[in-house]
Order: sequence, then C-alpha cells, then structure tokens
Amino acid sequence: MGAEGAPGSPGGGGGGGGGDSRRRDALPSRASSSRLGRLRKAVTVGSPRPPSLRSSTASVALTSATGAGAGGGGGAGALSTHHSASAVLRPHRSARAALGVPAMPLTPLGDSWAADILAVPHNSMRAEARDAATMLCRLVGQPDDIVDGDWASFWGWMDVWRAWAVRLLDAEEEVLLPWAEGDSPLPLGSGVSAEERAVAVAGLRRVLVKLGAHRDAFDAMPPARRAARLKAILDRWAVDLQRYYAMVEAAVPPLLLARAAGNPAAATAAAATAARALADYMADGPDPRVHTVLLCRSLDGHRRAGVAWRAAALDRKAALAFGLWRSRVAASHYETISYFLRMTTVTPVGEVGGGRRA
Repeated sequence: MGAEGAPGSPGGGGGGGGGDSRRRDALPSRASSSRLGRLRKAVTVGSPRPPSLRSSTASVALTSATGAGAGGGGGAGALSTHHSASAVLRPHRSARAALGVPAMPLTPLGDSWAADILAVPHNSMRAEARDAATMLCRLVGQPDDIVDGDWASFWGWMDVWRAWAVRLLDAEEEVLLPWAEGDSPLPLGSGVSAEERAVAVAGLRRVLVKLGAHRDAFDAMPPARRAARLKAILDRWAVDLQRYYAMVEAAVPPLLLARAAGNPAAATAAAATAARALADYMADGPDPRVHTVLLCRSLDGHRRAGVAWRAAALDRKAALAFGLWRSRVAASHYETISYFLRMTTVTPVGEVGGGRRA
C-alpha cells in the first residue's frame, strides 16, 4: 500500500506497525499497585463529601456538558450530547453497508452519567473493531496481488489496534469495574462478577495476543485464505465482545445510580474520577498518546461532551497536546481505513471480485 496508509505513531517514534514486534505482542503491563491504591481512595459514590479532584474544573466541566448536572436519574448524563452516538462511523456508513460489514451498534450517550462511563470506552472499542472488519471485508474476495500488496499496511494497523484493545480490556478489568463495584460486588450469576468477567476478558484478550504471535502462520497462507480466516476469527471475537459489553452495560449503571441517588455532587465527582482513572491507566501503557486518542475516539462527533471528558480525564499537558496527537493518529491510523475504502472497488454483498479503482 505504501506510505500513504501505513499507521504511524503520534509519539514520533516511527510507524505504528513497525518497531519491536515483541513489544506489540507482549501483554501490556499491569497497573501499578500505587495507582490502584490511589484509585481506591478516590471517591465513594455515596459519600456525603466527595473528595476534590486535581482541580474543581473537572467536575464543573462534566456538569456543564449536560446543563442539568449528573444526578442519579436517567436524564441528561455527565457526557450527554445532542448528536447521535454513531457520528464517528458516519462518513463511511454507506460503503460499509455495501460491503456487508457486520453490525456493531453503539450505546447512545447521554442516557445517564453512569451509562456514559462505560459507553465512552466501549463505543471506542466498537468503532475500532468495526474498522478491522471493514478492511477485512475489503480484502476478502480481492485478487491475490491486491491482498499481498495491502497486507503489510493492514497488519501495521492491526498491531496498533491489538496493543490498544488489550490495554483497554485490562483497564476495565483492573481499574474501571473494581472502582464501580466499590464495596458492593456484583453477585455471581450476574454475568459480570469478578470471577465470570475474568473468564470473558481472558478469552477476548487471548485471541488478540495470539493473532500477533501467529503472524507468520497467516503470512504463509494463500492470500485469499488468510483474509477469510482472519475475518472469521475477528467476526467471532466481535460477537463475544458485544455479548460481554451488553452484560456489563446492563448490570453496572443501575448499581452506580442507586449508590448516588440523592447526591448529585457525588455523582459528578464519580464520573470525573472514573474518566481520569481510565485515562491514567491507558497513559501508563507502551504507547500513551495513541492509546489516549483511541480511548476518546467515540467522542469525536460530540464536541461538548468531548471537551468535558478531556477536562476531567487528562492532565493539563495532555489536554493541550491532545489536538496534535489526534491529528497524527488521523493521518496514520484512521487514514489506513480511508485508504482501504478509497483504493478498492465496492463489491455488492454476496459477490466477490473487485480491484483497485482506475
């Protein structure tokens, strides 16, 4: 594919698909005990006096994004917006539909602050998984020379995505859900208890790690087979992801809302604390700038909510640099998707073939 679509690192350290493959395929480092300790001391949703954040503007920003605060009800949430939650996928919606890309519905933002805490990272993961499916739908059925020519660029994108996706799964399992549960662990049988979710997350994580470890095996397959095989694996992975996210999004927000009932100030502080804890965990990983931008991807179509989220989640230095980081990710990681949509013809669903546009 050439340099046009090769993912690069906003950190200035070369292409996102290049570098030390061992770092990409290794499991991301776990959160330090000191960070988790600070998190546990942060805020109890039902506490009468929520602790202050790094500045008072974090809670104010989350509240001002809604105009109505972040109370315990199901009205305007801490990150509510008047725009559709699918705005991030809108530019290429018709092309994806023509390709038969599997549906990856997004959770609407703005139903409640408690739902938005999960919807923001979950929708970002869904958007990235949908992009992976889009590229594979393009490759399946293409002539061998096209699959071979674009394979390295596709896998460069995959390396960036896999490292981020594993990190985000770890962040939810180690930071976000333990914080949300607090002193009220979800019961066994809920589908998202600590024991049950560990099994689900381990399965999702294992697939992503093995994909990197087995890169050579995919390369050795005939082009048509490698694309079809990888698509089948990721299609099943996406189904498992959606099932797990649906369970979490059904079980956790009611717990948070019940604990915050009658205490809007605690709810606002809780939303800000959750956003900051999640962003801190992602920033502690091997590629903090790219991972931070991809974490916030689901907010790209929601200006007010995005400003509020970043004000709560990012420190001052990261917030000031975020626009530059996002521009670099757009010029590399996001451009790879645009390349695949631009440089191969749309083949009607149910047919095969196609090739590069003249």
